[in-house]
Amino acid sequence: MDDYGHGTAVAGIIGATNNHIGVAGIAPDSELFSIKVLDSKGDGDISAVISGIEWAVKNKINIINLSLETTTDSKTLKKAVKEAYKKGVLLVSAAGNNGFNKDDTIAFPAAYKEVIAVGAINSRNERTFYSSSGKDLELMAPGASIYSTSLNNQYSMNLGTSMASAHVTGVAAQIWGAKPDLLKNKDIRKILDKTATKLGKKRTYGYGLVDALKAFDYIWE
Repeated sequence: MDDYGHGTAVAGIIGATNNHIGVAGIAPDSELFSIKVLDSKGDGDISAVISGIEWAVKNKINIINLSLETTTDSKTLKKAVKEAYKKGVLLVSAAGNNGFNKDDTIAFPAAYKEVIAVGAINSRNERTFYSSSGKDLELMAPGASIYSTSLNNQYSMNLGTSMASAHVTGVAAQIWGAKPDLLKNKDIRKILDKTATKLGKKRTYGYGLVDALKAFDYIWE
């Protein structure tokens, strides 16, 4: 299904099998569903993204990872996102790779209030130069030199807020899986925000670096 490779890398970060081969995902026991909305060049229409979101809602998917971005503020996309969140879906999205030392560059759908906008940090816990920032930024996660699954049973290095978004999605899946009958999408979001490690200004780092251990400790208190 994936003829571009981007989705395969993202999926590997979220849930690659922990079989001592290659890499292991953050939530290796999670059930992954691949919804193709982009072509072999990584391009696509907003209508395809909307259809993908609607399919996920219809099939009762708990978390939608949106490792994609557009600069277009679409009313129909916003409506689809709002409806998905209202029905209990947690939405996590790449903040965008349009930082370049500019502020307030969060892309859509990450900029919508129903979506967790995730920026990228490097190995020094610093925002990468390309990671978008602004008032809608919510969390940070690793997004530089990320080794993950690739096409044709290979592995590759990746970068970008798409990879950061995948990290947060994996942590969210682990937390939700620990108490699936007690936690809702809004609960997961609140836990991730509350337990994040603060790194700096809100517009630059959101609530901070997602912290799986702190999040687990929080739900078991």
